[in-house]
Amino acid sequence: MKKLNINFVAMQRYAFNKIAQCKHIGSKEVALYYSLLGYWNKFWFPELLSIRREDLLNYSKIGSVNTYLKAMRNLDKHGFIKYLPSKNANVGSKVKFCVDKSIVCQNLINDGYTDDKRLIPLLNNSKLEQINQTPEKKEVLEYFISNSSTKELAERFFNHNESLGWKSNGQLIVNWKPFANNYMKNDKARKVTGSSRMKRQGSSQFDSGNFKTLGHE
Repeated sequence: MKKLNINFVAMQRYAFNKIAQCKHIGSKEVALYYSLLGYWNKFWFPELLSIRREDLLNYSKIGSVNTYLKAMRNLDKHGFIKYLPSKNANVGSKVKFCVDKSIVCQNLINDGYTDDKRLIPLLNNSKLEQINQTPEKKEVLEYFISNSSTKELAERFFNHNESLGWKSNGQLIVNWKPFANNYMKNDKARKVTGSSRMKRQGSSQFDSGNFKTLGHE
């Protein structure tokens, strides 16, 4: 699915002004609209947003399904969104946001990732800036070495996370350095544990050998 390069600061200003100018919506519509914006931001601004009623009821604190549907239709009626209800219970409804072109930084981009570093200065959208923080291998190597670690451990860390798409529990890792710090810390702990175990085993073998020697004598 394609996603829009949304300037979220401009989006919020646009929403604020649009709400202020519209006299035909109330607090329920406002709560639902801001919940929809948060939901849109959560999924990185797809051109067509799939929604879950349960989530939006929770976010907006609307207690009634009828009130929710009425608010959704009012937002559609007054040009905030295009509401596309699903006729299939197994397929979620969809929403298309009616937004000013000024809040869209650029044309549609590929889903979730771009390696074009030139986009960074053009975007105020923190989500997209975070995507471009995925490290290069050289950067990871330098960070590990600067923290008195090894090239081998850095390569293991990089290759592991690269294979997972730099995600943890299904979420994109937007700040990889704390993960790297934990990786180095855990490696040191494993080495200490392994060293202690070897010492205990060696001591046990030594004691057992002495006992047998004394017994033999």
